[in-house]
Amino acid sequence: MKIGLINFCYGHNYGAVLQCLALSRVLTSKGHDVSVIDYRPATATPQAFWQGWGLRSDPSLTKARVRWIELLHGASVRRGFSRFKASTMRFTEACTTVADVERVAAGFDAVVVGSDQVWNECFFERPVYFLGFPFRGKRIAYAACCGHAPTAAAQGSLESVRSWLRAFDSISVRNEVTCQFVTRCIGNTCDVVADPTLLCDYSSDIKAPAWRSDKGYIISYVLGKEIHGGNSAAISLIRRQLGDLPTVAVSSAAHLPDLSPWADRRIYDADPGEWLGWFASAEFVYTNSFHGLLFALILQKPFLAYYSEEERADRLIDVATRYKVDKFLVKSVADVADLAAGVGTAPDYRQVSAAIRAHATHSLAFLKQALE
Repeated sequence: MKIGLINFCYGHNYGAVLQCLALSRVLTSKGHDVSVIDYRPATATPQAFWQGWGLRSDPSLTKARVRWIELLHGASVRRGFSRFKASTMRFTEACTTVADVERVAAGFDAVVVGSDQVWNECFFERPVYFLGFPFRGKRIAYAACCGHAPTAAAQGSLESVRSWLRAFDSISVRNEVTCQFVTRCIGNTCDVVADPTLLCDYSSDIKAPAWRSDKGYIISYVLGKEIHGGNSAAISLIRRQLGDLPTVAVSSAAHLPDLSPWADRRIYDADPGEWLGWFASAEFVYTNSFHGLLFALILQKPFLAYYSEEERADRLIDVATRYKVDKFLVKSVADVADLAAGVGTAPDYRQVSAAIRAHATHSLAFLKQALE
């Protein structure tokens, strides 16, 4: 079967690209002819160099420092992502409008939307992620996510969303909050499946870091707000338990770069393979990212994950509970302190792996049935 994928692969977010690669590989391994529909919305265009400095609105100059990082390293990281994607996946021609996507999608037997937050309320008025255009093939959602329950402000857009969801032949989602969202919209329940990253072997994609520490290191991968009490304080507590290991902060200069002033090294231009390498070689993972948490599990690392933003809480709580690692999910520096000597202790990865394998088996069965 000829299958097109629609997700956030246009971006420079490590999880977004690696989940797309995973789904492409899984479907290809089942004998399908898979391409990523290269949808690039207007918002994906980099800002002009004079934009985004926040000099009037941000007296602390934090935005200006972040903008400087984007300008220094953005072109390099974009080139790295482009090389990685071109060497690992097949893409259609670039699409910038719904009409472009409709025309390209017509050449496929099925289109699969997902994974990632393709059904977040900020996309309720974008038909592409809901396949809200004429298409005669199978419409499938795999591990789609809304991020969090829609707010009151998004209620006015739900009627279109309902009609688009009803047109799907098969729907699966990534967590319970999205399952509840789908049920409220169209009255049907749906399968909760594993993120594609949990179905894939990345061993051939890992690039060893050029820098190594004799003692090992803590990797920090942070998107958005700090933990309550501050990341510097949390990292200090973790280092105290782990023998004062150095900290390497990795983030994409083209996607929410984090200043991480407390880190010993800051990496802003890693491509996805290099990002995997920094994770694989670390002694410990500190993150508030959904995929940061998943790759800690995949690579069987000791870790702490945190959430301080409502939009991250549901996703992280769901995966931590589902794979039996909720002990290692915290909300504040006080929670880190309460763990005390437990910091640095790895989860029971025999139990974790068994839960992931069972979920992966269920997820592959969904894909098989959806594509029959």
